[in-house]
Amino acid sequence: MYASLTILTLATGIMLVLLLHKWRRAVELVSVSATGLALLFSLLYSITGDGGGLLGLGFFADGLSRLYTVTLNFLGLLILTYSVGYMSDEEEYTRYYTLMLLFIASMNLLLLTTNIVVLYVSWELVGVCSALLIAYYWWNPRARSAGVKAFVVTRIGDMGLIAFVSTVALKLGSFAIPDIISHYSQSPIEAYSASLLLLLAAVGKSAQFPLHIWLPDAMEGPTPVSALLHSATMVKAGVYLVSRFYPLFAYSGVVLELMVALSVVTIILSGLAALASVDIKRVLAYSTINNIGLMFLALSVGNWLMAQLHFLSHALFKSLLFLSSGTVTKGAKTRSIDELGGMWSAGYARSGFGFLVGALSTAGVPPLPGFFTKAGILLSFLEKYHGWTGLFFVLLVSLISPLYIFRAFFRVYTGKTQRVPEVYEPAPMAVTVMALTAANLAGPIIMWDVYRVLNRTGPHLVVIDPFDLSALALGVILAYSVWYSGRLGTLRVGLRGLSAIAREGFYLDALLVTASSYSARFLVGAVAYLKRTKPPVLTLWIMGFLLVALMVLLGVY
Repeated sequence: MYASLTILTLATGIMLVLLLHKWRRAVELVSVSATGLALLFSLLYSITGDGGGLLGLGFFADGLSRLYTVTLNFLGLLILTYSVGYMSDEEEYTRYYTLMLLFIASMNLLLLTTNIVVLYVSWELVGVCSALLIAYYWWNPRARSAGVKAFVVTRIGDMGLIAFVSTVALKLGSFAIPDIISHYSQSPIEAYSASLLLLLAAVGKSAQFPLHIWLPDAMEGPTPVSALLHSATMVKAGVYLVSRFYPLFAYSGVVLELMVALSVVTIILSGLAALASVDIKRVLAYSTINNIGLMFLALSVGNWLMAQLHFLSHALFKSLLFLSSGTVTKGAKTRSIDELGGMWSAGYARSGFGFLVGALSTAGVPPLPGFFTKAGILLSFLEKYHGWTGLFFVLLVSLISPLYIFRAFFRVYTGKTQRVPEVYEPAPMAVTVMALTAANLAGPIIMWDVYRVLNRTGPHLVVIDPFDLSALALGVILAYSVWYSGRLGTLRVGLRGLSAIAREGFYLDALLVTASSYSARFLVGAVAYLKRTKPPVLTLWIMGFLLVALMVLLGVY
């Protein structure tokens, strides 16, 4: 019952916003109230486990859905409260709040439903809302381009989910997710094909290599949109999908190995790109890609529990980082860290402290929540890949995280003030940043409670790894020496070449665009050729082979 009320409350909020669109204060009040009630009902749903249903559709009542929905609605309430201050000078506020409420409602439905068709519809709604919100400043060509890019690139991954749902429709008489998992678990071959398609969908939605290229450009949207997008909605949908269908992945060792490889590449490339970016929001975007990669890494090495705990810790510190930096970029009217500096002493001490807490958790400094989950994931990786290669990767990850996040902190909040900003920190924004700071500081208590609720077998929450801590300490010291004291400033000069390449995302974006262009030209040319001439037997054989291969892949036989 309470899960249904969560959805209905948000749907009612959307209708009221549209009805009251002429009155800004009414729209803001309805939006914040709707998310507040959604949080209340999701908490009651989490406590009682009363999922119920809606219009004949069943809802999950397990720990996974309860954790994700409570996190989503808690952050949704705070981010919409923050929006009251951040978006106060925007004229098209009705469109903004309508899309944000629809975004949250669609994600709630995705997390709750037991029906794979409804999950797919919610999945697409989340993608559409995301693209529209990214392109909120539609008069800006970069924002329009970013919205289209997010929609198109994630569609590549969505082909995997479309193919999976189509296969289910052909093979099974039920669309219930528990029945689907039970059926596919009986055959390793079917589990393999299903998990491969689901992984493709998850990689696209969660911006993992090689489909990660849309997320850095998505920073053209308003900062509250970025905070919600990164912390608890679209980019977490892929993690949820793999977690929900994890029994199928457990039967597919090859797919798990592929996930390990994709995660490792994603983590390394995104960490280096974050270290080189000069746009504060792009730094945080690459950080998100990096941390989502850690969640996929945890799933791929069998630590389902730590993936969920890192989902929560990342949601807390990433939303805090976005909203803290948002107060600065709104006042200074720039996102470039080259044009910022000294913001702490320029009147942004509150947001600076919030960013510092988020940075400490991102880096994995104990006892903040990021420390426990990150250390747990890396320890699980070392248990499976315990050679020198595994140790080198763990040390590299532990070193890069504090480097890129403290580089951003030192360059934005310390040093000389590059420009004297307007101190823009209205009450809704200040209260939200303080609330998220408190939530991160209380992280260990929250993590322990969630650990008990999930009730899964796994390692203890408190994990101390001397190698990890040593690399962490080295990263903090290096960041301090390079970007604060300047003692190792020459290191920046020596790495300018690598920095320029990493700043462009290692040109993967340009490479994929070029490959897509050539592929499109080839297909157009092939179709034109077949229309002009009688196709030779060899061409027909190739087309037939590709059709059979597609049928085998989808299990249509």
